[in-house]
Amino acid sequence: RYGNEELIKDLIVILDNFDLGLAALEKAGPVEKGIYMIRAQIEDILKKRGLEKIILKPGDRFDPAISEAIHEVPSDKPGGTVIEIIEAGYRMYDKILRPARVIIAEGKEQIAGK
Repeated sequence: RYGNEELIKDLIVILDNFDLGLAALEKAGPVEKGIYMIRAQIEDILKKRGLEKIILKPGDRFDPAISEAIHEVPSDKPGGTVIEIIEAGYRMYDKILRPARVIIAEGKEQIAGK
């Protein structure tokens, strides 16, 4: 069940780089559909092998079981609220392969103490 774990971790990095490349291309103008199709094919192959992207969005409560806070910023949101997802997280079946890397809101008590 987890025999391909290392290979899948390596392929996750390729998905990240694909996303960065697509974002850069989108800024420059329209992107060919074929590029999106290649990325989707890679993702489909990984899904068939048990990989699942961790669903997380700004405004969600920080959960250390599935994400890693890499920075805290002052915010009008409650402390521990996800402000931005820097890197997607992935799980393989029931195991976290890579936690999502996120920026979270500081708690008001932290801001007042500064």
